[in-house]
Amino acid sequence: MSEVSQVGVDHPGRLGAVQGGGRRDDGRRGDSDSYEGGIHREDDRVEVSEAAVELSRLRQDGSVRVDLIDQIRTQLSDGSYMTEQKIDEAVEAILTKLTS
Repeated sequence: MSEVSQVGVDHPGRLGAVQGGGRRDDGRRGDSDSYEGGIHREDDRVEVSEAAVELSRLRQDGSVRVDLIDQIRTQLSDGSYMTEQKIDEAVEAILTKLTS
């Protein structure tokens, strides 16, 4: 039987050149991706928003009282946050702002 070469391969049994980040015949990419032990691994990348960076900074320097935030979250979830006293104080603060 005659030997038939693959499309894009100059010689039977050899891989052809990869152009522009295309996939090779063995599944690897022709660009910056790595290939280890037969497993194709994409390049990892992490993007962190400016808000996340700022929040992290505030938590580290003590500007945010994490204990108070956790306490309020717990009270909100169990329904004990809203009290008559807090409502009265909020109404008074709103009225003071509106009348001054």
